[in-house]
Amino acid sequence: MKGIFKALLYIIPAILLSVFGIILLFIIIKEPNMYIITIIFSFYLSLVILATSYLPLISSRAGKLQEVNTGTLFNIVSDVFSSTDISISKAKIYVRPRRKKPVANATVQGYSNYTIIFNQDLLDELEDSELKAVIYHEIFHIKEKHDLYGTIIMILLVLFPSIVITAPYKIELPK
Repeated sequence: MKGIFKALLYIIPAILLSVFGIILLFIIIKEPNMYIITIIFSFYLSLVILATSYLPLISSRAGKLQEVNTGTLFNIVSDVFSSTDISISKAKIYVRPRRKKPVANATVQGYSNYTIIFNQDLLDELEDSELKAVIYHEIFHIKEKHDLYGTIIMILLVLFPSIVITAPYKIELPK
């Protein structure tokens, strides 16, 4: 299964670049009106938003991140989850390796099953009580479905301007 996700890490950007190239060729060859160009690019940007929002999740499943099933971090996360109404069985925990430029961050993705990713730089900086606060913060994102709403809002922010720009082409005004 890891092989499929590793392939996706390379295939998704390749597909997005290929589609972008095809769009540019279409525009150069066919010279469509602004209405068509706007619609094409708004749907393309929606695809980019969806793909990039899932890249951390794909990289965790591809084995690029270290899964945490035992140890201190797992115990702290389990303790925090046990004080909420969300089951720890719905969460997978990963640690992203250190980077050249330290980035102290944690993120959560998912709508019904959750992937929590901690940067190693963050774990190195925090004491257990501070880490618990970060985990509660991530659980708040889960409860409020921020990942789902964020994805929807980003897509709407792309589609809304294209609708506003292209609407006059389809509306027939009375003479």
